[in-house]
Amino acid sequence: MRRLLYGLALAAVLMAALSSCKPKVTAMSKGIRFDTLCVDTTALLSDSGGVAHCALHLNLIFLRGKEYEGVNDSLLRSGLLAPEYLSLSDYKMTPTEAVDSFIKRYIADYREFYTTVYAEEGNDTTATIGYRVDATLRDGCSGITNYVAHVVSDLGAGSTDYTHVLNIDITNDRVLRLEHVFLDGYEQELGEIIAERLCKQVNVSSLEALRSAGYFVQCEPYATANFEMADRAIRFIYIKGEIADRDKGEVVVSVPYSAVRRLLRK
Repeated sequence: MRRLLYGLALAAVLMAALSSCKPKVTAMSKGIRFDTLCVDTTALLSDSGGVAHCALHLNLIFLRGKEYEGVNDSLLRSGLLAPEYLSLSDYKMTPTEAVDSFIKRYIADYREFYTTVYAEEGNDTTATIGYRVDATLRDGCSGITNYVAHVVSDLGAGSTDYTHVLNIDITNDRVLRLEHVFLDGYEQELGEIIAERLCKQVNVSSLEALRSAGYFVQCEPYATANFEMADRAIRFIYIKGEIADRDKGEVVVSVPYSAVRRLLRK
């Protein structure tokens, strides 16, 4: 009898657990498909000779289907490509048209600026630049696909690399911004929570100690717009030199959803 009661109780617990678990919504579960757009272009600074050049490598991913044109347009106008030429106009373009437009403008600006640099210095190295963007996708929290782009910008005199993340809301077909995720007036409290989490990561106990360690020295703690809604936490990604010396590299602060639940929109 005791075994029977135990078995029934265990079954009830399992049924309750299973009924409370909702299947995770992913791009695959919704049948969303993606296309890759890869472009490699090299343009000489001058057609009259010299080896100075501009090299661009863009490996981008877009949602397939006319119903996702708005999402693709938001991806292109959300800082994925820099400079943000595409944000200067509201004119809608396909991903291929937009990338072609970006490349033409980038090369034109390169030639306009570096022709003067080359004339003054005569140095092929300082007049040779490169720009690379390599995008990947991964499942974030339920209903979110993380669009992760690794960017390398080499401007001749030096290079920089950083991670640029966008969050595609596949339920509502949009690219999320902080104001879509958090309630109005979230800024100060979220900044404080981020500082607390960073304190734990670098093993200090206060904001003062965090600043002594070289973080948020010249500003109050804040949430960067470069964030990733991962499966169990929101990852705030600060590029080199943004909140700490460049030698500390990219700073990633992971904040569990439980720590910001009261600030999240329903």
